[in-house]
Amino acid sequence: MQRRIKLIAINFVVLLGLYFVLMLGVSAIGDAVMLVQSTYREGDKKERHELVAFKDKEHAKQVFSDARKTVEGYAPFVGWKRLALTTGKVNIAENGLRTHRAGRYNEPGSMVTGIFGGSTVWGTGVDDNGTIPAIVDEITRDFAVVNYGEGGWTSRQSLASLINLINQKAAPGIVVFYSGLNDVMIHCNQYYGDSFNTHHEAPKLQQLVLDSQSRSYLYRNFVVPAIDTLTRVTGRAKFEKVFACDKDADRAAKVASTLFLNWEMARTLVTSYGGQFFAFLQPVAGFGSPNLDHLDLDPRILAQFQPVYVQLQRLIAERGAGWVWDISDTFDGAQPLYMDAGHVNREGNILIASRMRDTLNTSLDSKRKARQTGLQDPAHRARIAAYSTGQE
Repeated sequence: MQRRIKLIAINFVVLLGLYFVLMLGVSAIGDAVMLVQSTYREGDKKERHELVAFKDKEHAKQVFSDARKTVEGYAPFVGWKRLALTTGKVNIAENGLRTHRAGRYNEPGSMVTGIFGGSTVWGTGVDDNGTIPAIVDEITRDFAVVNYGEGGWTSRQSLASLINLINQKAAPGIVVFYSGLNDVMIHCNQYYGDSFNTHHEAPKLQQLVLDSQSRSYLYRNFVVPAIDTLTRVTGRAKFEKVFACDKDADRAAKVASTLFLNWEMARTLVTSYGGQFFAFLQPVAGFGSPNLDHLDLDPRILAQFQPVYVQLQRLIAERGAGWVWDISDTFDGAQPLYMDAGHVNREGNILIASRMRDTLNTSLDSKRKARQTGLQDPAHRARIAAYSTGQE
């Protein structure tokens, strides 16, 4: 009897050891895959910092290295935000906002301006002072700019972020939405279902909620981690590319309509407290005539933008939305600016920031509206300053 118990115990220990060895090996492979995916552009063997879009390869290499150190944490209503980080090229405040030093010498009474968007606003591939918000701050004197961008966010998440600021009386007097890329990438992808109020982490969060309700400790603590790790390594990528907007006109129209209505709701909220709202339709590699000769992009991804952007342009014209600026042609031409389907180098961000500056400068009533509604009073500016620097 004792011999049998001993044999069972030995087999159990061996089985447990094999499990941990398997998990360790698969996890190591998964980490390697994620590292490669974050370092290399799809379909090419070059590291991203070696692309012709980057003149200073070593600087770009350090930027990507520092960006890989960022960690996302759960954030209510918006899904996620990056956790605080201090590095040489990428710095995140305690409240999850990316900081910059450029352009902090504004005129007294300058308008607090928040730029909302995804990773193109956050600044993938550029250092803190090379982001769109940082450059707008640098090339203007009348606008104190805060970066409210976050990687992967759609316009719906930017809207939720804006609401979070409004109900804390910390909303900026001027609100800029820079959108298009992520709305198409997420909502044209059938992997995320037919809901247009979703984001790229929704499937994972849904599974976590289901798994958390399991009463089996063995299933939750041993089976779930194994399935999750194996799925990440072997199955995740193939499920993320079931694009449909190029084949389904109704879906493309719905994606466009959802984005436009998110802009419209944001504008209604901002004007309700006396602020001013600007929406910009961002350039993407799959629309217009940019130089993509240096890239090997997935044609399935590029094909999604044309049907959605055409619908958006039609909506903007039909609604007479003079508060939307279509700057999707900004990167048309011979200069290689893109590093992938949506992100560009610092030179590209300068072009965008310049168009934003020109639009803001020609809006003659921006400061007048803000002063009339008290958005310039010291208490309000102090709340925004505390929030934007992570001190609140």
